[in-house]
Amino acid sequence: MRINNFSGYLHIEFLLGQGVEDSNATVLKIGTPNVVKSAGILGDSSMGVFAHLSNPTLMKMASDGKVVGLTAKSYEVSEDGKIWKFFINDDLYWSDGEKLTPDDVRFTFSYLADNYPTAGWIKKTVDNISVEDGAVVFKLNKPHSRLNLEFATYPILARHIWEKVEKPMEYINEGENVGFGPFYIAKTDLGAGVIYFRKNPYWKGASPKFDSLEIHTFSNMDVLSLALNLQKETMSDKSFREAISCAINYSEILKLDALGYGQVPNAGYVPPSMMDFKETARLEYNLSKAKSILEGAGYKDSNGNGIVEGKDGKDIKLTFLTRTEYQRTKSLRRNT
Repeated sequence: MRINNFSGYLHIEFLLGQGVEDSNATVLKIGTPNVVKSAGILGDSSMGVFAHLSNPTLMKMASDGKVVGLTAKSYEVSEDGKIWKFFINDDLYWSDGEKLTPDDVRFTFSYLADNYPTAGWIKKTVDNISVEDGAVVFKLNKPHSRLNLEFATYPILARHIWEKVEKPMEYINEGENVGFGPFYIAKTDLGAGVIYFRKNPYWKGASPKFDSLEIHTFSNMDVLSLALNLQKETMSDKSFREAISCAINYSEILKLDALGYGQVPNAGYVPPSMMDFKETARLEYNLSKAKSILEGAGYKDSNGNGIVEGKDGKDIKLTFLTRTEYQRTKSLRRNT
């Protein structure tokens, strides 16, 4: 378990747990009740969401609610709102070594407009998509102030792969899918309900803190919860749970989830307004205290690799259970 901040790429959800595959590699495992029925990133909605790790969108919504560039480093809009120019990051590479180009982006939206039902609005709104001076230019037949937000939805596709796919909604690939994010889809095992991601060897950005990623799908939350076995060590240790409590930034959660209204709660499940409430200590965010509690309870990072070890001497594998409707606070929890 890491007490210091974690700057990994992952922005999607559900259940986060870090474990060790072998002595030299780490794997981040994600559990979700969103079942994947088909290994098609356009034909299956859940698979499409998970594929954003491999094929990021053009834009993204930041934690403060602003729409900012992801594959695009910046963009410009004409005064009449009918011409949008997106300038593409020039250090992105597909996992097969090919460089991502503005033409990949141009191809993506032209291709989706023709073949992807939920993108059909593009043909009705956009007259022309072209590449001009290294920028992808969308010329609209009417102003569309939410175009940048719309483009925070669709994955960018590799032209040299997808231009050969005639029926993308029916295209299924259970093996390697070329991607340009920090990870790419290496394999989809529908029988086991697992999607395997591996590091993109051509990724130029900040290196993720783990070597591979697995998304485990479950039929419902009850099955997922049973798979967690929350009674196992170290979560069954009261001191360890107390340390985790001190590592959560409650004020920031209050800001994100309630826009600053309300107050940091006391320990326990019963709020002050309900019957049987008992006065307890207020929850606090205190990393120094968290570290002190861990050390006092026998949890230490003896080998200096940044991961606290359990009483058995092995790196701790920690699991968090969250709900999909609280995505902003989940992103915060990932970073504490």
